[in-house]
Amino acid sequence: MSERVRGKHSHKWHTEKYLIEPESPGIGDLLSYDGDSFVLVPPGTAGYVLASAGDDEDLVWVVPDSGPTGPTGASGDFNYTGVWAWNVEYSTNDVAWYEGSSYVSIQDVNEDHDPDEAFSEWWQLLSSQGPTGPTGPTGPTGPTGSGATGAAGPTGPTGPTGPTGATGSTGPTTPGPTGPTGPTGLTGPTGPSGPTGVTGVTGPTGPTTPGPTGPTGPTGATGATGATGQTGLTGPTGPTGASGDLTFTGAWSAVTTYATNDVASHGGSTYVSIQDANTNHEPPDAAWWQLMSSIGGTGPTGPTGPTGPTGLTGTTGPTGPTTAGPTGPTGPTGPTGPTGATGPTGPSGVGHTQNTDIRIQDDDADTKIQVEESADEDIIRFDVAGKQAAYIDGNGTATLHNDAGDPILTLLGAAASEPRVLFTYPGSAFRLRSMTEATKYRMGWATGSGAWLAYWEYAGANIHIGKMFGSQYIVKNLGVGTEVFGTNADKVIAIGNGTAPTTSPANAVQLYAEDVAGLSELKVRNENGDVTTLSNAAGQRRTILLTAADGVPLTTAGCCGPTKTELVTNDIMMTTLDFNSNASEYAAWQIALPDRYDGGTITAKFFWTAYTPLTNKVRWEIAGRAYGDGEALDQAPGAWVGVSDANNAAHAINISVAGGAITLAGTPVGGELVMIKIYRDHDHADDTLSSNARLLMIKLEFGIDKWSD
Repeated sequence: MSERVRGKHSHKWHTEKYLIEPESPGIGDLLSYDGDSFVLVPPGTAGYVLASAGDDEDLVWVVPDSGPTGPTGASGDFNYTGVWAWNVEYSTNDVAWYEGSSYVSIQDVNEDHDPDEAFSEWWQLLSSQGPTGPTGPTGPTGPTGSGATGAAGPTGPTGPTGPTGATGSTGPTTPGPTGPTGPTGLTGPTGPSGPTGVTGVTGPTGPTTPGPTGPTGPTGATGATGATGQTGLTGPTGPTGASGDLTFTGAWSAVTTYATNDVASHGGSTYVSIQDANTNHEPPDAAWWQLMSSIGGTGPTGPTGPTGPTGLTGTTGPTGPTTAGPTGPTGPTGPTGPTGATGPTGPSGVGHTQNTDIRIQDDDADTKIQVEESADEDIIRFDVAGKQAAYIDGNGTATLHNDAGDPILTLLGAAASEPRVLFTYPGSAFRLRSMTEATKYRMGWATGSGAWLAYWEYAGANIHIGKMFGSQYIVKNLGVGTEVFGTNADKVIAIGNGTAPTTSPANAVQLYAEDVAGLSELKVRNENGDVTTLSNAAGQRRTILLTAADGVPLTTAGCCGPTKTELVTNDIMMTTLDFNSNASEYAAWQIALPDRYDGGTITAKFFWTAYTPLTNKVRWEIAGRAYGDGEALDQAPGAWVGVSDANNAAHAINISVAGGAITLAGTPVGGELVMIKIYRDHDHADDTLSSNARLLMIKLEFGIDKWSD
């Protein structure tokens, strides 16, 4: 008997090595370890001792001394991997223990193949559980002693109790599969956002410049020459004047062409032109003008002379220019000097006859600007060709008139209770108006009913179309690119066909109408550039999901499942239908397509996974049939349509592309029952993944011909 080896029980060793796996081992439990089978017995029992069991060191694992020799194991280098697990990939000569026997893998990439007779192509029996050894023979009876009877000999040890046979496997305790949940109805499309209203126009800024300077009043008649006063002191000699004959032209003008010796006043001084063709050269440009006399300083006021007799009235001189020169800055007031002697009478000045009003006018007086046509009316009037074209009154109101004298544009100033712009046509008026509330504005026609085309509020950013002056809406339609509305249209927005936008502004959607094959269609484009047709659902696609939990394996050649699996690292639960790699296995679903289904072809995408890291492909096939009311159910589906998809990695999600168009057999229309069948085609050249393909769901896409059921 070999030496005992005692030690604490390892939980990992316990869970991977026990033939029968209780939470705590008991006498008679079996263990396979390194090619030997052990039984748990009390200490002192004959046999090869492996180790103590658990915290109870009164039990040990032993190999009984007797018992038939087991079969010779397979030759070769073996790799003992412990208890067989479905999610481990075994290679050739890997040895695994399964239900009391040991098996050796005879292929590589051996995953999820139970080591029993069903997978003899993957495993070979290495050793089976040996029978219980026989009870040892009874020892011989000792000889009879002579003389006094000796003490009774010790009782021989009781032979070991044979091991209890293995407990049969527990039947399945998991409940049957949950019935399929009905498909969730599709969410209806989000309605388009209404168009953003136009920003109201800003009212015009009132004039800020002062009114024009009134014309200089007429010069009074020259009085009679008074008596000659005493001769004053002789003043200093002035500068020598320009030679030649001089022509006095009045105030300098940029549009007048001056000749040599023409004299013009400018800025209080007098200049003589020294060249011909002198146009728009402002004095004192020395290349064109010579200073003739500059404005002198104010002399001291002379003593007041005696009043002379009234002279004769002089003749009225010709009318001088009416334009006033610019007003110079006011100089400081000097001390009043003594009155000087009266100088000689100068030439008659330019003046005009005093009128009852003040005006600027042309020669025939039919185009003019006049102030106070009537006494103290405080109005500036603008006449053109004998007709009043505009006027400005003292309230800040300005009006433009047409040829007939009718007002066509009125700007009501700050003096009005509600400043506004008024466009007038005989019989009606269109207004832009700021209301008494500082943030509210109106635009529209002032009619007898007081209707406004639009009313908006700056603070609230609200726009009302067709709002009454009061609180009542009137019937109005809004046309964008069109002025045509249908019969009885009431509060309707009509959009004319336009050109589709090619870019997408951020934070906005664009609503427009477009001609498509002779029909106008309403479309909306979002900021991602996606375009949805709102007026016609044709061409739109919708989705139904077929989950593994709702699928049913066929009775004939059906797949496994639905199977619930937990991925232990993050407790991820998944439900799958499992399709073997060595046979074509089938599953089915029964659904009703929505009423908006257009009866056309459908497409399918497969969502699946696998335990293996191999990147080989799986071939999926799908077909279906639609059933109307009263049709027989036992009818063939349509043509099978397939798609091949490669595995990405162990326990990774694989999503196939949409396969070809699937034509449902029957006469499919919205609202009918549809039977869907799929299978894994292991005979197809693309199907090379030597592991179960675990289907999670199928995504069906179908066309619609209306927006709702």
